[in-house]
Amino acid sequence: MIKPIHALWIASLPLVGLGAGLLGPTPPAASAQVSGCRWEQGPSDLPIGVYDAAGAIAEGERSLYVQGGIDRDGVVRDDLWRLNLGSLEVERIVTSGARATRWGHSLTWAQAGGRARLYLIGGNTSQADGQASEKRVYTFDTGERTWRIEPMSGMPSIQDHAAAYDPQSGRIVLQGGCSDNGRGGGCQPQTETYVVDVSAAEVRRGQRDGPALAGHSMVYDPEARRMLMFGGTWDGRRGTDEVYTLSLGGGSPESAIWEPLTVSGVRPERRFNHGAAYDPARHAMIVFGGLKVDGEPLNDTWALDFSSPGVAVWRDLAQLNQKRSGMVMAWDPIAQLTVQVSGGRPLGSEASKDIFLLRCSAVPTDTPEAPTLTPVIGPSSTPTPIRTIGPSPTAGGTMLPPPPTRPGPSPTPTEAIGTRVPPAVTVGPDPTETPMASEPAPPDTALPETASLWLPWLGKTQSVVEPTAAASATRPIATPRPGSSPTPGTDPIPSPATPLACTSVEREPNDRLLESLDWPPLCASVWSTGSLPAGDPGDYFRIRVERDGRYRLQLEDVPSGRDYDLLLYDFAGSLLGSSQLPGSLPEELTVDLVADEYVLRVYPSSGRSELPYRLRWITAP
Repeated sequence: MIKPIHALWIASLPLVGLGAGLLGPTPPAASAQVSGCRWEQGPSDLPIGVYDAAGAIAEGERSLYVQGGIDRDGVVRDDLWRLNLGSLEVERIVTSGARATRWGHSLTWAQAGGRARLYLIGGNTSQADGQASEKRVYTFDTGERTWRIEPMSGMPSIQDHAAAYDPQSGRIVLQGGCSDNGRGGGCQPQTETYVVDVSAAEVRRGQRDGPALAGHSMVYDPEARRMLMFGGTWDGRRGTDEVYTLSLGGGSPESAIWEPLTVSGVRPERRFNHGAAYDPARHAMIVFGGLKVDGEPLNDTWALDFSSPGVAVWRDLAQLNQKRSGMVMAWDPIAQLTVQVSGGRPLGSEASKDIFLLRCSAVPTDTPEAPTLTPVIGPSSTPTPIRTIGPSPTAGGTMLPPPPTRPGPSPTPTEAIGTRVPPAVTVGPDPTETPMASEPAPPDTALPETASLWLPWLGKTQSVVEPTAAASATRPIATPRPGSSPTPGTDPIPSPATPLACTSVEREPNDRLLESLDWPPLCASVWSTGSLPAGDPGDYFRIRVERDGRYRLQLEDVPSGRDYDLLLYDFAGSLLGSSQLPGSLPEELTVDLVADEYVLRVYPSSGRSELPYRLRWITAP
């Protein structure tokens, strides 16, 4: 399993229509060299931190869509976010139709039958070892806001692949990737190239295979009409620094051949799980971050410069940002800048929510006698401030704690990340409502007695088990902790001599999975109540299933303006199922369970409130 990989596929967006149409005539190559670049933090963030998401820019809307990914608790998401590239506001899209829970997938904006849609290809719905990749293709109409499963003959099971759209042929090119999650933290990369004809709804094999890679990036170069592929890993542990091209000028992508590209200049570090985007105005592929090897993230920014005809030169843009991998990157052709969203952030021990903008010097005009620079959005002359990068000091716990510290060089305590852009439009809740607390970062906490940890920067899952009662087959109700007192208005905590068989009221603390053992299980077929006030990372409830069968889990009365999700775990921390509907809609999950104990989690996906919600588990008909 090669995890955080996928957000980089946004690098492969169909930019030729925007590049050739909206940007006007291409300036002289020699005068369009990329330079003067600077990272700035945007005025808004994603409400939920994710890595290994996928994204695509929708032409004509000036919108960047970000879909799926894995959140900081290891939950595979199905959210769809829209970043308005004009105001930089973020909106969660309420969708209908098929459910697209996915990581390791690609998202591409493509035209078929005179209509443009988002195409979601491949990926996986689970992080379990050996889980087969998806072969279903989903399409999303941004006007109807509906997901549909698109019949597509010949589609392979694929994830962690590279993808890009050729607008002239109307085909999406897929290369490499894996057919399943693999085992022990790594999958087996493939060499195949596939071409998706979106109009004919067919997938065809390319005539020649490419390199066996996963976690690599692919971008479309509209001027040369070719695909550019960079980096990746062949073993899930080490990156590469190779560049390949797929020339599309001689016909359809099916007959094209991958060839290594000769480049000059000092090469960047070998990497995979990086971000990439093509800047057609400056004739350069922008590359940021990624992993050099497992556990060694990068924070540098490079450009593969094609401004001189027939020559490819690596240029270090000398711009450091937060170390991360598995981010979404895209090119905004109107503002002429690169956008970076989310990703795995090792220094913060969490998936990130940040949005960054890479602004470069304005592209020179094509008047050789008077090379006047016309600023697009000119960078400020204000010195770049330094901000400490590190874990949030927020108190409390989460179900999955931060990963244990790995031996190796200590990270630099501060990193230049640029200035934060003042917001043009206020983003936030209705001022008449209770303010929503921002999602806290997981603190540095001790490992629980039993946990299954997904370590995005190591690219694997690590199990931690201690020989305690929590791991035993029979789990007695734990004695309440000394000093614990009942929440006002709740039924009193029973003494150890007279334990309750079950309860219908939330008891704190229950912010971590194993804390649910300290309290009686939830009563079956009875509505229980709880709340998520500001700063609460989520509520865990124990349930005791007495016999094998099918059960229905329900969450209702979510406070208005909030978004709570319902998740089911076993006591090893493995996710067994989830319901993640948007907004305050009721959540419902039906699962087949064997007689045992399980844990329900109510997760504040967006916003919190002291108003109560209702929770119930019943036998399904």
